[in-house]
Amino acid sequence: MPDRAIFTQDTYEAYKLVNDEFAKKTLEALRSCLSKLDAEGQTEVSPLVWIHDYQLMLAANYVRRVRKTIIWN
Repeated sequence: MPDRAIFTQDTYEAYKLVNDEFAKKTLEALRSCLSKLDAEGQTEVSPLVWIHDYQLMLAANYVRRVRKTIIWN
């Protein structure tokens, strides 16, 4: 129901802060998971990160971009 949404600059700033924090925590968890997999010798395994919520769209985009550099570099 996007016709009922009210968008303001201050709420958008809060939205971005929440998404940034969620993305940071998700990447921490991904790095931890990859570290454990590396220690076990499972270097061919690539964890799936699924953020399935439109309120976290910015976080999902950020994680997607950073994830590529974590896994393939």
